[in-house]
Amino acid sequence: MEGEQAIIPLPCKYRAEGCFVTVLFNSKLGHEERCSFRIIYQCPIDPVCDQINGYKNMCIHLKNHHANVFNFVDFVEERESFCIGVFKESENIVHAFHIKQWGLFFLQKVCVGDLTGLFMQVIRAATNQLDFNYSLEVCDHNETRKEYFKGCVLPMEKAH
Repeated sequence: MEGEQAIIPLPCKYRAEGCFVTVLFNSKLGHEERCSFRIIYQCPIDPVCDQINGYKNMCIHLKNHHANVFNFVDFVEERESFCIGVFKESENIVHAFHIKQWGLFFLQKVCVGDLTGLFMQVIRAATNQLDFNYSLEVCDHNETRKEYFKGCVLPMEKAH
């Protein structure tokens, strides 16, 4: 009976969060301890927002409560360019978007003294795949001045 139990494929207990991995009984506990859907994040949009969720529920929370800074892109091919106008700005998030197959991306600004910098962060279901690069074009309303940024996408810090 124990030998048969070891070869039965079982779903991850974080299936409701979006993990569709099926593992053998002997590997189930190890997978669930490392499962990226187990990771929880604090809402990155508003410092006063106290929401802490896993990946799937964070997507729902952002769509329902922070739609003013969030765009949801249903599908983007790898290496595809897409343009989203940014007209609203929160305290530290310049723009945020969700690409279903890739994750939740946040273009953020950081002010240190007189310097302001931009960087991209991601909350991703598959946290082992973070080899994204991005290029960003920023222009004013008259398009008289354009700035181009390139960089690596950084993983979002997990909530403690």
